[in-house]
Amino acid sequence: MVDRIYSWRYRTGQEEPYSSLNDQFTDYLKVDDIGFPSKVIFSTNAYLHLIQLVSDSAMSHFAKENGVGEERGCFFYGRELVSDYGENCNIILIDDYSPQCRVANSSVLENGSIDPNSVLPLVNYKVDSNNYDCVFYFHVHPRFNNYYDTFSTGDYNSFEVMKDYHFPNKNLFAVLATPCREAKGLDTYQLSCLLVQKVMCNNEQEKYVYYQFPNICYIEGDKIKQVGSFERKVAPALTSGRVVPIGCKIPALISDPHTGARIHDEVVGTYEEGVIELFDREKKTDKEKENKEVSR
Repeated sequence: MVDRIYSWRYRTGQEEPYSSLNDQFTDYLKVDDIGFPSKVIFSTNAYLHLIQLVSDSAMSHFAKENGVGEERGCFFYGRELVSDYGENCNIILIDDYSPQCRVANSSVLENGSIDPNSVLPLVNYKVDSNNYDCVFYFHVHPRFNNYYDTFSTGDYNSFEVMKDYHFPNKNLFAVLATPCREAKGLDTYQLSCLLVQKVMCNNEQEKYVYYQFPNICYIEGDKIKQVGSFERKVAPALTSGRVVPIGCKIPALISDPHTGARIHDEVVGTYEEGVIELFDREKKTDKEKENKEVSR
């Protein structure tokens, strides 16, 4: 995994749990842009579970009664694959999940803190007993305030507690699905995935850094498809008032918010008898890998 170029998040001295200070699509480096091509691949069942949670968020009894969705979430489990040369290759296959975890009802998140007596011990047991090296915390934001389409400060605080106390030796990822601000009357959910890392700085202080894993894929039959995207034309609202760029590509589910057409998921590889073949994957020799190393 990435360990040489730092990608910080914005902070202030006083942060409310539901404040929004960062845009996950433009504030953080993409691992692919610094020489580490990546893909996160959901198994068929894992991806269907993700889609179901998005649907449950919008269609729950609470949503119908109050006109706003509920948060839904779970943990996904995966492993980083190894290339033909025996090296880790930033391709992660997710093949299991925790169906029992619901954000709003399980006390996994409560004002940015974690209840250690809740679902996390079960997640730890699942990860350790199956030798998973990658843990993905996924949740869905409904349109509950003007800042719903970004990770909240409370979300970031929770990720960092998870990294400190629950998954210090695992690759921890944060995955978020939110209604698209630009989708007027359309069912469009944008999807983002961040790697959470803890690093030692030059002043010997430990800090957290975040990296985008922008290529989110899933297995459908014998094909591997990558979640399609649209071009953002409206920037998200941040509580700081900071203006972030538009024009970036946003991975999204269901419909293009500008055309109304169904978003096209491109076939990027094949999956046969447990073997993953990706069309754009170049095999790297050890020498080529060394040439990709980037110092701070």
